[in-house]
Formats: sequence, structure tokens, C-alpha cells
Amino acid sequence: GTRNSVRALLNIYGYPPDVIKISEFGGSSEEQVETLGISPINPHYPIKDNFDVLKGGLNTVRGNVSFILKQKKLHNYMFDSRPNRIINSDWWMNNVDVNTVEFVYKHKSSTGEQEILRNSGSGKISATATMQILTDDISDFDGTLLRITSSDGTKKTYIFDDDNDGATGTLDGSGRVRIQITGSVNNDEIATAISSSVSSPNGHAGKISVLDSINFLTSTGQEFITSDGDTFFANSSGSIIFTQITPGLSGNTLLTTTAPSSSVTGFSGGSDTQKLWKLKLKPSPYSASLYSFEFELNNTPHGSASIDSNAMSMSTAYTTMRDGELWNVMLQRMSSSISGSGTQEYKLATALQDE
Repeated sequence: GTRNSVRALLNIYGYPPDVIKISEFGGSSEEQVETLGISPINPHYPIKDNFDVLKGGLNTVRGNVSFILKQKKLHNYMFDSRPNRIINSDWWMNNVDVNTVEFVYKHKSSTGEQEILRNSGSGKISATATMQILTDDISDFDGTLLRITSSDGTKKTYIFDDDNDGATGTLDGSGRVRIQITGSVNNDEIATAISSSVSSPNGHAGKISVLDSINFLTSTGQEFITSDGDTFFANSSGSIIFTQITPGLSGNTLLTTTAPSSSVTGFSGGSDTQKLWKLKLKPSPYSASLYSFEFELNNTPHGSASIDSNAMSMSTAYTTMRDGELWNVMLQRMSSSISGSGTQEYKLATALQDE
């Protein structure tokens, strides 16, 4: 005699089951399954013991099993890698002072990283490139080339000249922009000649800015000369940083050279959006069923550099995750905004919904 069986009998004999109020008393004297070390007791998930996984859930369990099932509608939002489904919301703007993000993640297995949340700034990021002068022997550079492309697609070829055939920034017979290094006695003077040529009207003036060694001048504009007769520079490393004046992805262009006594890196880091922080799910390189949530925070003063190379991160331990499982995720900033020095504390917590 359970309530359902009595209602079934009343229906069989043609009596409305609701005309009689039925109350249940007592309980089973048989030991409950959940006290035998089998957990979790949930009708929708496999039941684990020390020896096997029962795929059918409670339907395959023998003995006295009881549980309370509460069905509720779980609202979800599928991004499906479509840009038009991205949620754009205020974040520390218009009095929206958010310190905590909470959501339920439904797992789907993947061999690659899944970016779940990203906080983007409104500004674009300029791409940068570098060049390092490795020797002060100008004969190693004579006749070699430097090729640069700006964000708008303007391509220029620069040629090193130690024969004094023309001033820095002038064009040779093939339309190449000269880098005149005659008389240069150290790495920094060669770097300065490159900077002057790229910044000239025939070069990439107004398209690419160049930061090279600092040449100190007197109040009358004259150079400081060392006891050896060399020009004094603040930076004696011979390094050059090129920055695209027009920011964005279009600035990730090539920068190459045929000069064997130098090393270069092409333009990179240009982006159409600033990435201030992001939360992603990454798979383990050792097991297809292990995953970890990772939070990355831009550690530049204003979040204006690429988070891929300027970030601090924290992550949860790798945990077994199965398709369809629901995970509660909370990302929280524990301290308020800090001006100047100080410690900013964040917490990342995750938990499986197993009931």
C-alpha cells in the first residue's frame, strides 16, 4: 500500500482518486541502499562504488532505494561561437560596480581550450616589433636590407649604406630608403640611424613610431662626447622598438632584415580589443577527462598590452568532468580597487552539482 497504488486501484474501479485523502505512515525496515557505501544517490547520474559504474543510475540498483526528485527548469544561453550572441554589458561603467560573477557551466568535452568569459576594454592595441643591433662593425651592414610594413599596408625597403652615397632618409636609385651609417662607432649610433630613416618623410613617418637609444643633448642642442670621442647614449644596448601608430589587428605585419649582425621580431600584439581578464576551461595534456578552470588577469598598469604575454593567472586543480554535468562557478574580487602599491585578491571557486 503506497499512495500511488491505492490511487491506481480507485481508478480501476471507476472512483475518482481525489475523493479520498490518503496519508502514508511508517517506513521500511530494510536497510537503505545509501547506507551501504554507494553514492551519490541521484536518479540521473551513474552510481559509483569501488568496483563498477552502473550506467543506468537508480534503475539498476537492487534493494530499498529512496530519493526526492525536484525538477526545475534550467535556463541556458548558447554562444555557439557566434559573435552576435556575445553578451555586452557594463563593467565598472555607469555605476555598475561588479566584484563577483557567478554562473552554471554545462560541460562539453573538448580537446582545446574553451574561453568562457572575457572582459574587454574599449580601445584597440598597437602592434610592436623589435630589432637588436649585435655589432658596431658597420661593414657588416653595408648593402643589407630592412623591410617594414605599416598597418595601412605601406611597404618600405630600407638599405644600409656605409659609403656616404646619400643622407639618411634619402632614396637610392631603386627607391629604397637609405640608412646612412658612415662614421657610426657603436651599436646605438647604428640604431639611431635606423630610427631617423624610418621616421623620415620617405620612410614610415606618421605610420610607425620608433624608440631607440636616448641621445642626451646639452642646453644648446650639442651632443655629449665621451673621453674616447664617442657620442654618449643612455642606452648602450642597440635595441629598437617599432610601434604601429594605427592600432588594431591590421598592424600585425612583417618586419624582416638581411643584416646578419642583427635580430628582429615581426609586429605582434595588435588587437581590436583590450583583454583585461578572461576565464577559460583548459583540458589536461595527460588525460582526456581532466579539466581545469583558469583565470588570467592583465598585469599592465592600464590593461593596454596583450594579455597573452602580460598576465598573471590562477587555476583550479584538474578534475574529472563528464558531458552534461553542471558546475557552479564563482569568480570574485575580494578587495576594492587600489591606487598605487597594494595587493589585489581574487578567488575562483567551482563545485559539481551532484544532487
